[in-house]
Amino acid sequence: LSAFRMWRPVTGGRRHSAAALVGGPFGLVSSGSSISSRSTHPTHHQWPYSTTSTSTTSTPKVVKKPKQQPQPQQPQPQQSKGHNHNNHNNNNNNNTSATATTQQGSSGNPYSHTLLLPVTSFPLRPNHAALRDSMPTLNTLLYTAQETEREGQPRFVLHDGPPYANGPLHTGHALNKLLKDFVIRYKLMRGYQVNFVPGWDCHGLPIEQKVPQHKGITPTEIRAKASEFADDAIAIQKGGFESWGILADWKHPYTTKAPEYEASQLGLFLQLYNKGYVYRGLKPVYWSPSSKTALAEAEIEYEEKHVSQALYVAFPLDRISSQSTDGHDDEVLRDLQSKGTIDALIWTTTPWTLPANMAISVHPDLTYCVVDAEAGSKVGTARFFIIVQDRVAALEKMLGCQLPVLHRLQGSALNGKTYTHPLDQRQLPFLLGTHVTTTTGSGLVHTAPAHGIDDFHVCQANNIKSPVCLVDDDGRYVGDLPKSIEHLRGKSVLSDANTGVIDVLRKSCDAVVLQDKYVHKYPYDWRTKKPVIMRATEQWFIGLGDLVEPAVKSLDNVTIIPPQAKARLEAFLRGRQEWCISRQRVWGVPIPVFYDKETGQPLITSSTVSHVQDLVRTKGTDCWWSLPIEELLPLSLKDEAHKYRKGTDTMDVWLDSGASWNHVLRESNQRGFPADVYREGTDQHRGWFQSSLLTSVALTGQAPYKALVTNGFVLDVQGRKMSKSIGNVVDPFHVVNGGKEFKEPSGVDGLRLWASLAEYTRDCSIGPAPLLHVRESLRRMRNTSRFLLGNLHDFNPQTDAVPYAKLAQVDKYMLHKLHVFGESVTADYDQYMFHKVARSVLNFAVLDLSAFYFDIAKDRLYAEARDSLHRRSCQTVLHKVLDVLAKSFAPLTSFLAEEVHQHSPVQLYAHEPLHFTSAPGLSSFFQRGWINTDADWYQPQLEAQWEHIKNARTEAFKVLEVARQQKHIGSALETDVTFSIPPSPLFDALQQMQQEQDETRGYNPLAELLVTSHASIQNTATSPANNSNNNNNNAHIITTTVPLNQDTAQQQPQQQHQQQIEISV
Repeated sequence: LSAFRMWRPVTGGRRHSAAALVGGPFGLVSSGSSISSRSTHPTHHQWPYSTTSTSTTSTPKVVKKPKQQPQPQQPQPQQSKGHNHNNHNNNNNNNTSATATTQQGSSGNPYSHTLLLPVTSFPLRPNHAALRDSMPTLNTLLYTAQETEREGQPRFVLHDGPPYANGPLHTGHALNKLLKDFVIRYKLMRGYQVNFVPGWDCHGLPIEQKVPQHKGITPTEIRAKASEFADDAIAIQKGGFESWGILADWKHPYTTKAPEYEASQLGLFLQLYNKGYVYRGLKPVYWSPSSKTALAEAEIEYEEKHVSQALYVAFPLDRISSQSTDGHDDEVLRDLQSKGTIDALIWTTTPWTLPANMAISVHPDLTYCVVDAEAGSKVGTARFFIIVQDRVAALEKMLGCQLPVLHRLQGSALNGKTYTHPLDQRQLPFLLGTHVTTTTGSGLVHTAPAHGIDDFHVCQANNIKSPVCLVDDDGRYVGDLPKSIEHLRGKSVLSDANTGVIDVLRKSCDAVVLQDKYVHKYPYDWRTKKPVIMRATEQWFIGLGDLVEPAVKSLDNVTIIPPQAKARLEAFLRGRQEWCISRQRVWGVPIPVFYDKETGQPLITSSTVSHVQDLVRTKGTDCWWSLPIEELLPLSLKDEAHKYRKGTDTMDVWLDSGASWNHVLRESNQRGFPADVYREGTDQHRGWFQSSLLTSVALTGQAPYKALVTNGFVLDVQGRKMSKSIGNVVDPFHVVNGGKEFKEPSGVDGLRLWASLAEYTRDCSIGPAPLLHVRESLRRMRNTSRFLLGNLHDFNPQTDAVPYAKLAQVDKYMLHKLHVFGESVTADYDQYMFHKVARSVLNFAVLDLSAFYFDIAKDRLYAEARDSLHRRSCQTVLHKVLDVLAKSFAPLTSFLAEEVHQHSPVQLYAHEPLHFTSAPGLSSFFQRGWINTDADWYQPQLEAQWEHIKNARTEAFKVLEVARQQKHIGSALETDVTFSIPPSPLFDALQQMQQEQDETRGYNPLAELLVTSHASIQNTATSPANNSNNNNNNAHIITTTVPLNQDTAQQQPQQQHQQQIEISV
């Protein structure tokens, strides 16, 4: 084997050590493979010391030695070019065998039989279909086993925010569930008994709309078809999640339409009602004409470029009585009215609400101006406007004329005065309201309590009667309309009726001062993507006045990732005064209330709700529609059933999912509340995070989660949201299997690695280009794993492991790096920073292992005696590396981890046999536990020492590259490198390394580091540089001088030459 080092074939441009004889990645030869189709040898071979590089120029030359003996006949594959120190990770498309590699190969190479080549059954490429089919069974065994075997161990609960059971999975689902799976698998490996119950949100309008509507269809029929649709969607989504390797309790998922869940939700509703949070009231709510139902804030999305017709409308100020004693302001107003009309100028973007106007609101502390709208007009024809002082200039610009200010007064001076409505001549009051602003409009707010929540509260505070709504469920005018707009009855307020009101105000009333198109943010129904309106209806609400601040306070005890998400959630909480929980649909959980037929008063008591709850627990909520009222009422009220009718409203779906903590974490799971973590998309700050928090704080006084983690949205490569209309929606199954723009399948681990690399706290993108990088990264991870497995085929840690004290210096250094790496990824997993973990894994595999340790380890592994100390020292480290590295990427790329487990040599884990009790022949990588590094491995002084060595190695490579480019050498193996170094930490480090040299066995650690035939060091303080080489008449020497780092050299300014390193080849 020592002699072999001097007779290695080389190629011009790429160094070849023992591995070069057998070709393929890491020098692996598959059973039955021909080396001629795989080798990286050149078309003609050179002996280590060629005679083809003579020259008479003064250019420095490489050492030349006489040609030795005729070269054995070799195969003639295509020549490889370029210098590559990461050559084991290069993917060879011809090497597709997944069978065990042989030690000697089948190429006929006369030296192959002298090598200890890697042996592994681990394939270069995964069998995607087989892995995808087998993973669900393995995961079921794993989840069940940990539940049983870890009873009484620390528990970790991740509560699943239920996806909507509507349609196929998309990349948003993939990112969501995979991020959760990373958490669960990591906690499982840390020894926790994990609890992850998947769930589905099943009720609501989107599913109900899937049911074909026809005349005569009954609520029970609609519900049956909606339930069937939800079941089909759940089956499809569940199959997809399982195929992605999601580890969860798939045998016992929860659904919001399950009878036991619905009964639990009714119980939660009753508790909220008994505590006084639930009430019924007539007030404006978001109403969707396209869905014909009330909506909560969480069901609203905002269209940023909605266009409205904005009007400035004149409302004539009524005559100021001469009997008024309000002082100077009244005197001025009376005087101006003697000259013309004074109009309160209101501004609105919803002209259709003007028929419902009940007041004009002004801010008591703002300054208002009376301006001359027609300067120079004669007495009796003048016109004056009242507007807020801060908006005078803006109105002048819009009108294109000057508006001289005639008088200023405080808003409070208008309180109690009246004006005449231009549409129906009603006399209405000015009211004071602190909600009035000066950012837009005129500072006088048209107030319609039926169509605005601020309007409603101002009117309520001033004892104005309950609002009268002139708009029906379809968004059309109905009721007692003014005669001037009677012709608009039945017209949509979002189209024809809005235009009609403008026409009447302009043509019949001469009240429109200015009309313009106004682009602004407007609420839309998140399901139908159509505009909504504010409309006063009788609804059921949860009052939030006493809940918001306790809910905000509870977040102080919650870890929130990213931290800025806390402010976002708090803002949404503080922006709510009540929560409308009633919906005018049939596919949902009914609000269990009965109404007196004569008075309309609701009947809701503990006994009535509890009775319905018991019925639902056994029959489901269908009973509310299928059973007569006599059976729905408790026995004590059965004789009075004829007096009541049952309500038809159902509960908001956010209350459905917001009640999940009560059923899943408390009632079905005795150790589940509060959950260790909730993690969903950032949109859930307005949805599930909030509804869960409010209900939990109301009933338990605490948040239902200890940690809250949010992720951004998935965008296309151009940064656009996924949209069917744009055609940029990415199907995750196309990513996995290939299809459409994804010509090459990435496999499940490709999808998983994409999710792990995404910096999820922001929006992330997916497309062919990012997936190309992901596939290449995954190939590197596979090749690294294959190298480790192949070189441990004959290693038994129980008998062959080398004690730490006897390890080579480079091996101790790698254990130090491994310790730092293991601690780092553990800390990142604890913080849910999976993108940092993924990048650390890739950097460690490529930079520390492939480009460095593997590069210099091959000679020891392939060419040393099987049981030599140097070889076993390297294998001892490789065994530790395999264990730590595989465990570090296992939660992220679980399929790869199970492959590593499947193809690991039996003797590596013979001391810790793993199996499932219910399936003795099967086991999982995830039964191995987490990373365990020895504290002795941590040697920071080695880090500094080896940084010097690796820097010197880099400089030496530069010199070798010059020699190669000048065609003095074809390979570094033709060279002998000498470092001439002054006394310094670098000299000490190299000298300590050189002390491990064993010339009797041909082992030179410095030569191994450089992958050269020989290497040595000289102390320039005691020996002149290049002395030995200068005496060799056959030597041609390339010498370079590089600065020695000033912080590492022993400071001797008087000896300038000692501040440099000389490298001779």
